Amino acid sequence: DPSSAILNAQKHAAQIYGTKHTYFLTNGSTSGIIASVLACTKPGDKILLHDDAHPSHTNAVRLAGAVPVYYQLETDDKFGVPLDVKPELIENIIKKENIKALIVTSPTYEGIVSDIKAIKKVCKHYGTYLIVDEAHGALYPFSENLPQSAVKDADFTVQSLHKTAGGLNPTALLHCNCGLD
Repeated sequence: DPSSAILNAQKHAAQIYGTKHTYFLTNGSTSGIIASVLACTKPGDKILLHDDAHPSHTNAVRLAGAVPVYYQLETDDKFGVPLDVKPELIENIIKKENIKALIVTSPTYEGIVSDIKAIKKVCKHYGTYLIVDEAHGALYPFSENLPQSAVKDADFTVQSLHKTAGGLNPTALLHCNCGLD
């Protein structure tokens, strides 16, 4: 429950990023993923996540008492890394399941970026919260030469400043654009 200098700094960060709220995290992106899932779900809700996602995604689902529903990604033939999350894939799953939240990693560790704007359209249509693990894309909002950041489109975006933006380990940010405060 920050007050004074930290509260003012968080408000300033939200202005810089163009988000409704920005929260400072002192336990890396993991705590932001967990906080996002806990904020928008309740026990028994279904959460859609990649079948080979970061352990924090699975742990967040478990902590929330939610039910994981997994999606699989196509892989690059040459390098064997997962490719981007296709909005059509997400929509096909959301149509069949009552998904409360979706977790997407973009960019991935390998630098693969998904079309977050298109994925958000699908989520909005079905009333599904979009959580983006943008741990490796903390600088994306500050250059037109980098891929588009999720901070203005996703309901929750988590960024690890200590990975790509020079924050002390384990500095991270949780951006929130939905009505959950």
